[in-house]
Amino acid sequence: MRRIKSLSALATLSLALMFSLVMTGPAQAAGPSYVALGDSYSAGNGAGNYDSSSGNCHRSFSAYPYLWKNAHAPSSFADTSCSGAVTTDVTNNQLAPLNSSTGLVS
Repeated sequence: MRRIKSLSALATLSLALMFSLVMTGPAQAAGPSYVALGDSYSAGNGAGNYDSSSGNCHRSFSAYPYLWKNAHAPSSFADTSCSGAVTTDVTNNQLAPLNSSTGLVS
């Protein structure tokens, strides 16, 4: 039950941030600036092909944020997802790349 509440809170936070940033920022000609947040699912833990610079976060180049980035060429990309993250990890450690030019958050 705690996990469901955490995921619900994270989803609500993500949607609120995306809405506020999209509504206040200008459109990006080269594609949106993309920021990936989240836990093991977002990081791609278990997918192999890990980014060695992500340490214990186990971010995979085979995870959907990287696959989307490679297919859509956003103007910028930041992946702060981390295996095992909970809502407080996201709010305390993963929001730094968000700014007024962010057009997509997952």
